[in-house]
Amino acid sequence: MTSGYPQLPADPDRISVADMAELTQAGEAIQLFPEFNIGPTFWDGAWWVVPQGPGEGARGYTMAPPELSQELTEWLVALQASAEKVATIQAARRAAKAAGREFVDGDLLGLEDPPGHRPAGARPSHRRRWWKR
Repeated sequence: MTSGYPQLPADPDRISVADMAELTQAGEAIQLFPEFNIGPTFWDGAWWVVPQGPGEGARGYTMAPPELSQELTEWLVALQASAEKVATIQAARRAAKAAGREFVDGDLLGLEDPPGHRPAGARPSHRRRWWKR
């Protein structure tokens, strides 16, 4: 492809794997699982998938049915939310390390002493448990 955009395929309901890869590299399409070469991809307001079966990979992507599109959208939203949480935790860990202190889960809540947290060197509670009475 010389224009940077895929040419109209012989089958208008299909997009070749190479064209979809080009769209993904250009940032115009979003792969659900970017670590795989071929997988569900969102482009032009619709989900595109490679159907299972002999020779389907060579024929390329086709538009996903509505029920699969809904499921793929839910997966994408969940994966993006998870990635944001991981980024938040990693940033908090880096900030704690840069400040020379240990990261604890309460750091994300903004608590001085998170519930159940005992500072290093503190003695355990002297209260007896009910089964030791």
